[in-house]
Amino acid sequence: MALRSAAPQPMAGSAAGWSAQGGSAIVLAQGETLDMISSRYGVPRAALMSTNGLSSPTVAPGTRLTIPVYNAAA
Repeated sequence: MALRSAAPQPMAGSAAGWSAQGGSAIVLAQGETLDMISSRYGVPRAALMSTNGLSSPTVAPGTRLTIPVYNAAA
């Protein structure tokens, strides 16, 4: 059985070290929230907001988001 390793996490809630370059694009479905996406992909909500230029954590269905990747060297 293969174990899935958790995404690297900097300080909780920090956007530092996360980059859109090399990230994945998703489209939010009805009922999805940034907190759900944060948990699902192991990315702090602050990093999702920063990467996608969001000023509010409230997002609508159909919103296209980039899931950033963590770069430890950043």
